[in-house]
Parts: sequence; C-alpha cells; structure tokens
Amino acid sequence: MAKYTINYRCGHTEKVALFGKYADRENHIKSLEADDCPACKLAARLAKANLSDIALVGSDKQIVWAADIRAKFIEASNVLKDLAKGKENEPQMQSLLAFLETTKNNTDAKFWIDNRDSLTTYKAVFSFYQNNK
Repeated sequence: MAKYTINYRCGHTEKVALFGKYADRENHIKSLEADDCPACKLAARLAKANLSDIALVGSDKQIVWAADIRAKFIEASNVLKDLAKGKENEPQMQSLLAFLETTKNNTDAKFWIDNRDSLTTYKAVFSFYQNNK
C-alpha cells in the first residue's frame, strides 16, 4: 500500500491509499487525475437531480454517502415518472408517485443509508421495465 496525492481535473487534491502492482497503481492514478474529485461529482449529480437546495442532516460522512444514494433514487424516480405519463390517474400510480415525492424530500441521512438497498432496487426495476416494454 502506498499513499498518493491525486490532482483531480477540477483542481482539487486528495491523498489516496492505493494497493496492488506499481503499474496498476500508476494507471489508476492517471484515471483519477483525468476525472473530477468525488465531491465535485456529487455536487454535479445533486444539481442535476435538483437537490442542492435540500440539505441532509447527519455527520459529514453520512451526508456525502446519503446524498449519492438520494441522487440515484431521484434519477430512478424520474424514469418512473416518465414511464407513468398518461397513467397518473390510476390509484396505484398515484400512491407510488406520492411515495416518490415524499421520499425524495426526506432530509435524514441515516434514512437514506439504512434503506439504500431497497431504494436503489427501484432503479433496477425501472431499467428492467424500460428495456422490456
């Protein structure tokens, strides 16, 4: 294991511990430096999901982790909303859309982390439905 200082494309730097063969580590460093830092990626994902104005409550680590989970959930929810166009008046669809709206506004980081597996399952279901319709 060795620690390296990564200079990301966005201009931020971070120390990262890397394992494995030297050549593999060098390739990984090059790929990291060609990309934005994790914080900038998360900020972009939140902005895309229109969530930058809804602050999460929790520790710093919880907030970073939960924000990523929530952004993925919002992306999946948007897919479902697109698929639901024209079916909004069906009782089951109304309940599901209300659930999605209520859930995305939850600000408890612990909620997102504790429910990450069940919430990210929606994305897989939506992808399956979209590919098989």
